[in-house]
Amino acid sequence: MGEWVIGAFINIFGSVAINFGTNLLKLGHNERERLALQDNGGGKMPLKPIIHFQTWRVGILVFLLGNCLNFISFGYAAQVNV
Repeated sequence: MGEWVIGAFINIFGSVAINFGTNLLKLGHNERERLALQDNGGGKMPLKPIIHFQTWRVGILVFLLGNCLNFISFGYAAQVNV
């Protein structure tokens, strides 16, 4: 087994982290909408900035970590000479 196996595992973990981070980002946006609807009974009111929601902040960090891992995994990819 070569180094490409290490790269494959890093890439898989990074892809899972990206997906999980994206789901957390969506959950943060859903929490923001739900909170806005509860606070003023469905009327129009300025929404709280998304950065104030912990779920969204964790999601952005997990998403960025996953992208970094995928980028690192490309260093282990097999090289092809043409």
